[in-house]
Amino acid sequence: MLKNKKIFVVVTASVVGIIAIGAGGVYASKKIERNKAIGEAEACKFAYMDAGVTADETLNTVVEFKYDDGQYIYEVEFLAKGAEYEYDIKASDGAVLSRSVEQDEDVEQVAEKSAVSESAMQADEEVSKTAKKSSYISVEKAKETALADAGVSSGKVTYTKAKMEKDDGRMIFEIEFYCGSTEYEYGIDAVSGKIIDSDSETETNEDDDDD
Repeated sequence: MLKNKKIFVVVTASVVGIIAIGAGGVYASKKIERNKAIGEAEACKFAYMDAGVTADETLNTVVEFKYDDGQYIYEVEFLAKGAEYEYDIKASDGAVLSRSVEQDEDVEQVAEKSAVSESAMQADEEVSKTAKKSSYISVEKAKETALADAGVSSGKVTYTKAKMEKDDGRMIFEIEFYCGSTEYEYGIDAVSGKIIDSDSETETNEDDDDD
């Protein structure tokens, strides 16, 4: 019986090791693919062009890099002209894989409240007024809050998720990013901008060498 228990422990340890190696491989693969991809800014440009809008006409743009149906894509969501747009953009070349447009009275009201006369203000002033009049903080503000709490700069991180979602009856921004080998996850209240929850996990490579 003792011998059987030893065998079970060895087999279990081997399975855990394989799972750990597999997870590390997925993480490494995703980082490589992200580096080869067109980037979040370009993905937004392709989505805006297809929708027939400019960046100045959009609100609350959120972008998520993900693996879907055998390929890496950018999921781009934004508000513009009284509608909510959702796009799947091919990460390698910017091709539009799918699109969804939904007219919504609430979205239209937010857009109307956020509209600023182009002749009265410069582009940066328009963005500032839009943020003040909108019901929610911008995704960029949510990112800044998360980065400040983590104590890292934007130039050193890779975002894997920056999206506004409904959770327990309220809207929050889910912000996830990597800085080096550490993964950070934040929940930011979309109205107040306060941090609801946060978590971080550092991946380590352990080499067990018996001399």
